[in-house]
Amino acid sequence: MRYTLLICAAPQSGEAANSAYRFAKAALASGHSIERLFFYGEGAHNASRLTVMPQDEPNLPTRWDALIREHRLESTACVSSAIRRGVVDATESARHELDAVSCYDSSEIGGLGQKLAESYYKLGERNPSVLAASPVVRGMSMLLTKSTKPGIRSFAHAQHAQHFSSYRSPRVVLEGFRAASSGSVFDYMDGLSGELMLIAGEKDIVAPVQKTKELSALLPNSQLEVISKVGHLTHYETPAEVATIVTGFLRG
Repeated sequence: MRYTLLICAAPQSGEAANSAYRFAKAALASGHSIERLFFYGEGAHNASRLTVMPQDEPNLPTRWDALIREHRLESTACVSSAIRRGVVDATESARHELDAVSCYDSSEIGGLGQKLAESYYKLGERNPSVLAASPVVRGMSMLLTKSTKPGIRSFAHAQHAQHFSSYRSPRVVLEGFRAASSGSVFDYMDGLSGELMLIAGEKDIVAPVQKTKELSALLPNSQLEVISKVGHLTHYETPAEVATIVTGFLRG
């Protein structure tokens, strides 16, 4: 079997992270494969090479690093989770003018949603039925929807079930994803002129708000509005607020 593991617990916060490590090690020893490891939230501490544990406790970050290297696993620490916890790679250290690197180089710092989507579509290439599987579509919808209001969550899930569970051909969605993920707006900044409005969700894991702030700083003709307590689905979760922002921008 192929697994993707999401680790949300810090190495020093109990047995959760240690259990995830033991599961990963046992799965690999049994001949299974791990598509990717994701360190999210407090779990980002597992990618830190500065963690020091008491002598009578296992140093989980060191063990994760060794396991990742031994099996050449793909490992990602969520960029927003990592940075706010002081876990930075060389790129983020330079960007924020820091004088140290604290992330093991066996793991990369990146957007969690993007990496999850990549793993999702890789599975879809091998087994197209995965793309339309109801549990998978619901799982992605639950991950992206941040609202705690039952009505909004139900609406978002229904929209995803309707529009992401049926494709004329798996090739269409695979090609669409490849086109969308092969670059970013940073690649086209030179062609952006006039006044620009950027809208970001505070809890967006697909396009982390930190990256949107960096983009805004590079575009002097831009305005940035960050909507709190919402993720990637601002158009589903806060449509009235998005409409107000856009209307105000257009009216000047």
